[in-house]
Amino acid sequence: MCEKMTEGKKQIYLTPWAIIVGLLIGTMILVVVYAYTKQTAEILLSGLLIVGVISLILALCLFAMVFKSFGLADKKNTLGLPEGSVRAVIALTLILLFMMSSVFLYNQVNVWGQGKPYQSTNITQEILDSYPKEEVVAVSLVGTFNNETRYNVTRLVTGNTEASENLAQQLITILGTLVAAISAFYFGTKAVEGTKGSSDPVLTKIVPNAMTKGEEGTITLYGENLNQVKEVRLAQGSKVAIYNDLTSSSTKISTKVKTADLDAGKWTVVVSNSDGKEDQLENALEVKTG
Repeated sequence: MCEKMTEGKKQIYLTPWAIIVGLLIGTMILVVVYAYTKQTAEILLSGLLIVGVISLILALCLFAMVFKSFGLADKKNTLGLPEGSVRAVIALTLILLFMMSSVFLYNQVNVWGQGKPYQSTNITQEILDSYPKEEVVAVSLVGTFNNETRYNVTRLVTGNTEASENLAQQLITILGTLVAAISAFYFGTKAVEGTKGSSDPVLTKIVPNAMTKGEEGTITLYGENLNQVKEVRLAQGSKVAIYNDLTSSSTKISTKVKTADLDAGKWTVVVSNSDGKEDQLENALEVKTG
């Protein structure tokens, strides 16, 4: 929420972020209430998954607002967060879904294998005799109605767990494969980005940093990731001198320079590689008149 002044009166208006957060919280509350009232395993699992995802989104919105308030938001990236944040949320969401689904399925199969209690009320002797004796755990007499004795019976019914276990195993396998694929994609993308970033040339110093006009000599540039550099340029305003005859390694580059072709003054040194990545040292080389 924000405040603004209009003709001496203070008005409160909602920002888009506040509206989004409010809608998410409202949806979460509705899901929790609905799941609590239904109290079935399927509804509870669905509600739990939805609440978990919404909680992650709320946390993401909170981080976005914090970044914006500190002036750290980047308009080029999704939600203004650092690059890769959304991919990380997707990976974490899938891991969260995998964990909750696995625990739920294991619990359901385990409970079904141990047997579920069923209450039968006001049944006749004939119905009671039809129940398997191993399932009957408690019988209580209700009374006699129309010359028929009635009972309340508690049974422990064990289902066919083999089919349930197979289904649970298949679902967990599918979810595990999905989580592994998404995680591999996320970390693989980060690794590629890191590799690209590490190939950018970086200049730190030049030796020598001054030469006399008319002198011919060799300048050496020091830095990082310089082995892919294809060109060295000296720039002074609109004047540019280009050098392609280079001796290079990952940490330094050497090239011969004829200062007779250069005007006196300071020159900016620029290096560029085959990918178009550049770095420069402002006014790093001075040509003196002697």
